[in-house]
Amino acid sequence: MMLLEATGVSKAFGGLQALKGVDLQVRRGEIVGVIGPNGAGKTTLFGCLSGFHRSDAGQVTLCGERIDRSQPHDICRLGMARTFQLVRPFQGMTVLENVMVAAMVRHPATAVARDKAAHVLERTGIVHLAGRDASGLSLADLRAMEVARALATEPQLLLLDEMLAGLTPVEAEQMHERFLSLRDDGLGLLVIEHSVPTVTRLCDQVVVLDFGQVIASGTSAHVLANARVQEAYLGKRPARSGVKAADEAGAAPGAVTGALT
Repeated sequence: MMLLEATGVSKAFGGLQALKGVDLQVRRGEIVGVIGPNGAGKTTLFGCLSGFHRSDAGQVTLCGERIDRSQPHDICRLGMARTFQLVRPFQGMTVLENVMVAAMVRHPATAVARDKAAHVLERTGIVHLAGRDASGLSLADLRAMEVARALATEPQLLLLDEMLAGLTPVEAEQMHERFLSLRDDGLGLLVIEHSVPTVTRLCDQVVVLDFGQVIASGTSAHVLANARVQEAYLGKRPARSGVKAADEAGAAPGAVTGALT
């Protein structure tokens, strides 16, 4: 089932064309990665999809309902939740209380919101942090709490902005497993990520942005073998014969293998 469909999304800030005619789809039970060089428009795209920015052109639908002129809180109630790379916990509140605030989007009664929040903490594997002051958490635990807050709104679609950045390999693996579990539960996930190995392992489909435009989309193997993608990251176009061989093999030997920056 199609959860999210964006068609022709464009956004300019003054004379800067941040997005131009972006098309994107996310299905239920699917993880779609959004990658691109710094300044490619990834975070602006998230802003347009989630209502934090109003696009200048194009259309966005969530579960068949148009949302590109809706406010963020209305989009949240329709089933989309977004995380932020820089997590800002509610000061002076525990982890459980932070998640309760999000649960109150659908469950305003305190007792019900508390139960829902406790369930989400169990689901994300951080119930042991429930009574901790959120402002004293490590980066990895803050990111896990951010995912829990998003889940507490009971979304159908999660927008995840660089949630693995700065984590240790062990912490990143734990977060990775969370995402796969959510996908297996039927949620759609749209993720901004820079690590090629992570994108390759995690994402069912990948969309590549460069200067605000989609330059490639498809499976990670197909996308990373694309000449325009390699040119965007490496600064030069690979030899045609090598690109052709990579396309035929379904891989990108010697192409983009590290972090996308």
